[in-house]
Amino acid sequence: MSYLRFKELLESLRLFRREAGVSFFFSSLWTKALSFLTSWLALRLLDDVELGKAIFAYQVIAFVLPVMGLGIGSGLLRYGGMKDSREEQDEMFVEVLRKGGVLNVGLMVLLWLLAGPLLRQQMAGSERYLHIFAFMLLSNYLLELLKLYALTTRRNVYFAYAESTHALLLLVAVVLGAQYYGVEGYAWAFVLAPLLTVLLWFRAVGVPWRMLFKRVRRSLNAEIWRYGAFSSLSNVATQLLFVIDLLLIGALLKDPLQVTVYKYVSLIPFSALFLSQIYMRAHFVELSRRLKDTSFLNTFRRRYHLLFGLIFAVFFAFCFFLRELLLGFFDSSFVAYSDVFLVLCFGVGGVFLLRGLYGNLLSAVGEARYNFYIAGFFLLLNLLSNAWLIPAYGLLGAAMTSAAMMWLSGLVSWRVFVGVGRGCL
Repeated sequence: MSYLRFKELLESLRLFRREAGVSFFFSSLWTKALSFLTSWLALRLLDDVELGKAIFAYQVIAFVLPVMGLGIGSGLLRYGGMKDSREEQDEMFVEVLRKGGVLNVGLMVLLWLLAGPLLRQQMAGSERYLHIFAFMLLSNYLLELLKLYALTTRRNVYFAYAESTHALLLLVAVVLGAQYYGVEGYAWAFVLAPLLTVLLWFRAVGVPWRMLFKRVRRSLNAEIWRYGAFSSLSNVATQLLFVIDLLLIGALLKDPLQVTVYKYVSLIPFSALFLSQIYMRAHFVELSRRLKDTSFLNTFRRRYHLLFGLIFAVFFAFCFFLRELLLGFFDSSFVAYSDVFLVLCFGVGGVFLLRGLYGNLLSAVGEARYNFYIAGFFLLLNLLSNAWLIPAYGLLGAAMTSAAMMWLSGLVSWRVFVGVGRGCL
């Protein structure tokens, strides 16, 4: 590596640190470590088949969670972050909390009425776990707004604190719930952990809770709602790109055990995506503020590619040489799925190098609708590919589809940003 590239790499790390990125990184690392431990303990404490039913139901909620409040939280982050007045930010937060909360109650009722019977047909017994997980639309929404408020007011370190606390509480709740109440206790842990996190941190973050009982000025205009709607739809489609494999494995193979296996084999590759997410999240408000600074954006892109090219090389080499040890940590039988694991690890590079950067840049310049179009197209392509590959190749077919979608969607995001997003600058 040349001296200039090394200097660029150091500068990108310095700016990341300035945005509380170090706190982001270590809290995310801590969170992922606890998540691994939580998943490992759940696998040890619970019946594999029954756990597979709960995991299948959770994928439905994972698909719905990004549309909480019709995505208006994304509007709070982008448009609230651009406001200079703390009072205006507080008023926007209160309005987002109130209106989003009402929308989430309606969405939760719809899940009970519509998704429950559908799950009963696809995998009998999974619908009762959906009824529990549905409450996450309320508790997770409160936690998400707490973290977004911290980012909006440039108190990034509290975002990290809330994430770390949530992971620790989830671990404790899963262990206790699984130990004493079985899989239903495991499901309730996902509802209670975010709620307890909010109760612990909302005062320290400075959430204007007294304003919740007062009349505030309307701050959510049509533009903000539109941005939030496209952001949420984009997030739904993107999230479904990752969870559709599990849903289709359950629907096509009709085997809860295969759902459990794929969940754990894909855990390390998909968890690694947090590296790109935290880097872009730490810089998102700054990117939104400096939309017109082409020189800044070009420098940011160059440094990102340099940093994440190195990260991906290290990550893939680590997973390649230690694949048997990593999979054996969960269960010795999972080592037989090393090829599935490596295909998914390769696919992660598409998000590291392309999708993670250009998808967020499109959102930062206010073009979230293109993220929705891209994710929607590849979601359809994913469905068609999986419908062919899963019956033919099983879990390997699902992994090949996911890896291809991550790279192809990243390439299209890059091309759209160059051709369309840059025109907004």
